[in-house]
Amino acid sequence: MTEWIISSSFLILVILGLRMLFRKKISRRMQYALWGIVLIRLLLPFQFGESLFSIQNLSLQNGIRHRITVENSIQNSKQSQQNRTHLISEPSNVSYIKNADHPLTSLSDNSAGSSPVQNLQSISKESFFKFLGKIWLLGFLLALVWILTANLYFYMRLRKNRKIYVFDACPLTVYVTDQVISPCLFGLRSPAIYLTEKATEDECHIEYVIAHELCHYGHLDHFWLFLKGICLAVWWWNPLVWAAAIYSRRDCELACDEACINQLGEENRISYGETIINMIGSSKHSYIFSGSTVMISEKNGIKYRLKMLVKNPKTLRPAAGVVLLAALAGILLSFTGAKADFALKNPSSLPVNKEFDENSDILSKDGEPEKSEILSEVRESLTQETDITTAEAQATVPSEIDATPKTEEENTHLFENWIKGGTGRVVARSISKSSRVLDRYMIAVPEFWEYDYYDEKGLFFADDCEFYINYEIGQLEYTPVSFDLFAETIGSHEFDGKACNIEFKDGEIMKAYLIDPYDGISYNDHSPYDSTSYALHGLESLDLVSTYEAELNGVEGLETIKVYAGNMGDGDMGYVIVENTDGELLYVGFAHDARACWNSIYLGEVDGEAYLFTLNPENRELFGCDSYQAFRLDENGSVKLLNGASYEYDKDTYDENRFFKWADPMNYYLKNSFLLLSTQDCELRYSPDRDLEKYEKNALNEELQLYFKP
Repeated sequence: MTEWIISSSFLILVILGLRMLFRKKISRRMQYALWGIVLIRLLLPFQFGESLFSIQNLSLQNGIRHRITVENSIQNSKQSQQNRTHLISEPSNVSYIKNADHPLTSLSDNSAGSSPVQNLQSISKESFFKFLGKIWLLGFLLALVWILTANLYFYMRLRKNRKIYVFDACPLTVYVTDQVISPCLFGLRSPAIYLTEKATEDECHIEYVIAHELCHYGHLDHFWLFLKGICLAVWWWNPLVWAAAIYSRRDCELACDEACINQLGEENRISYGETIINMIGSSKHSYIFSGSTVMISEKNGIKYRLKMLVKNPKTLRPAAGVVLLAALAGILLSFTGAKADFALKNPSSLPVNKEFDENSDILSKDGEPEKSEILSEVRESLTQETDITTAEAQATVPSEIDATPKTEEENTHLFENWIKGGTGRVVARSISKSSRVLDRYMIAVPEFWEYDYYDEKGLFFADDCEFYINYEIGQLEYTPVSFDLFAETIGSHEFDGKACNIEFKDGEIMKAYLIDPYDGISYNDHSPYDSTSYALHGLESLDLVSTYEAELNGVEGLETIKVYAGNMGDGDMGYVIVENTDGELLYVGFAHDARACWNSIYLGEVDGEAYLFTLNPENRELFGCDSYQAFRLDENGSVKLLNGASYEYDKDTYDENRFFKWADPMNYYLKNSFLLLSTQDCELRYSPDRDLEKYEKNALNEELQLYFKP
């Protein structure tokens, strides 16, 4: 739509400019024909291919930007580390957004002593244009009704007050009526000429008048006037279109005058001019919406028209050639779409995180992305705010990934080295309490791509092994427990298991951390950073639909959050891109309408801190997995997870109590967020909706109950 508006307005300005510069040097019919180009542009809301010369190239990426500003405010006393790990446990003490007009307005009551908070103010492109769309539709309907009513009323008046006038030399039906202020041509399907009584008083006058109206008929002006009415209804809000309608009507009469003189001969120029000028009527009403060629008195228009009839300025062929070339250039500039910018086609030309760029070669020597290199660039770096040590936290994710296929001997050597002093994650299926051994498990360390469950190589617990269980949902806050409680919580699982982080020393487990003690609920620490699609495709064919600003990484200044959306040919999709104050890439979020890539990305604020939030409800009727993540970034773009969890279920395992245990923290972050981008349910959206009606915990539970209720 924006491209259509820009190109149409630009073309009108071009034609008005040509008209002003060359109106005395080119034929009036050529001058009138130029408006036909404008008419076609106004009626066709699409572009014809791409061109480096398109006017759209000048406006690429310069659309309306809508920014959300996060301003610092006075906070209460500093929160302790313990309070930060219990962020969701006491929602009554958390301050919410106060602005009632903003989508983040809280639905919960705040405590009287809550501290001032940051104020998020945004204007979304989508919601703004939805509002404008309603205004446009109202104006369009009013204009359309007015045009149809005015012309229908005019037609009914003519039918009741007309009589046939016989003029043998005219191929059209000729009527005489007192309902017109000047002779005119009217009618779309069966056009007819309508004369005033004054026009029939002199046979010479009649000949000139009918010749004039037949020229209108030959130029198909009755049809062009109908299309002009449609344009005015569609473009009622654009003053340039009104200007085009006024000047094109004047040029229409000048073109007919020129054509008539050519038919009647130069010797009849003066008498024809006197007749036509005398036939012009006067009216207090505007005939801009009329489908007739009625001539009304306009001081400037009549003066210029009389001047053209008397002086008959000579046309210049070079001027006509210049106008023709300028018109062709205008067509090229306004009828073609923007050529994708180099920076949009080549993601390597965009600013990127220095550390990210140094550790991965996104482009090959030929400039094309290689998938193997892209896969190796994906980095996961999660910093948890818990009471465990840095070494314990690093057990969550290995620092390096080696997916190179290995021989059995190499795998055995790798495994033996790992248990000597490594760390990593396993999915525990059962523990033998009598032998103090983890006897059934799956190694979740990426180096062991070729291994599944290690049922033959038990992992023994040291006598002084420390055991911890994380009872929080979506966070890591470990509680020391006994071996018996640890083993009982693990239980026995035939297929699934429970994720544990473990530390080895001399072939034995020295520390074991049970991450997910609840059946079906998992701590979701998978990196929400998605660089693969972005590195492969960049931003080609996508539009910048929204821009926001928020403090997301604790560094002075506001990060810029850009939302791109569109279709690259394989479906609707989009990116949420976060850049620091220097324009360096910190984060890329991806969403596609293909079901495997459904995603919803939000921006929110809790307790004076802005955050990003992703939500992925995945109900496949027979089974499902719902997941969410709330996170901030560090100065290098690494993810600092605030809260994240997933809940897997099927017809046999769905439990409403467990669902709400998962959904309570999810709901907390959702209701303090607004949407940036979503392809959930195969629908591309980017309006700042809070999605409470769709994805609030009670709404999700009602949907799940339809399929999984016992």
